[in-house]
Amino acid sequence: MPLTKSSYREPAKEIPVAGRSDMIVVGSGPAGLATAVTAARRGASVRLVERMGWLGGMSTLGLMNPWCGSASGDLVTEILGKTGVTLGQKRLFSSETMKSVAFGLVDELPNLALSLYTCFSEPIVEDGRISGVVVEAKEGRKAYLADVVVDASGDGDVAARCGVPFSVGRDEDRAVQPMTLMFRLGGVRMSSSRSAGFETDFKVPKGSVNALAAEASQRGDLPPNTGH
Repeated sequence: MPLTKSSYREPAKEIPVAGRSDMIVVGSGPAGLATAVTAARRGASVRLVERMGWLGGMSTLGLMNPWCGSASGDLVTEILGKTGVTLGQKRLFSSETMKSVAFGLVDELPNLALSLYTCFSEPIVEDGRISGVVVEAKEGRKAYLADVVVDASGDGDVAARCGVPFSVGRDEDRAVQPMTLMFRLGGVRMSSSRSAGFETDFKVPKGSVNALAAEASQRGDLPPNTGH
């Protein structure tokens, strides 16, 4: 019997090969989107696999809409320019605009196939080399094959399931960075509010919530950067 008290044996079945391409990119965040678009523009046939219903990863889904760091190049300049931002300014953009820009980049490339609401499940590994991926989509389980598979999942899911060694957190205690929580707030009367840039610190009154949080952070009772 396939079902026991502690496990379930999944019946074996044939999985249809739904497509073949030069490259598969798993994940459409900034790295995956840039990889897929650049490869397709250079003539490769590309399959971009995304588990959500839109593109952009943390820059859209996570509302992480300042692009931090110093990455530059023609594609970065092009994308930011289409969102109304240039490299010479603070790289803040609307996440909704970024969704539209990302879809526009993909739509103009007939050799870039997009699979939304499609979750990576397992790698297809033959003779120690990955040759495709198994995915789960609305229509069920299927396989995509390619000469090159790029792991842009954000968590290294493809590499990990291929057996590539990995570590989590710091070596000494495996602690990881606290979760970043971005949000949007409506109904704010801007004329009577104080606005700040992404890295602005305010002097807060003694005894206020932010001051108490900062003091607790200094004592080690709260994680670093609390009250930022």
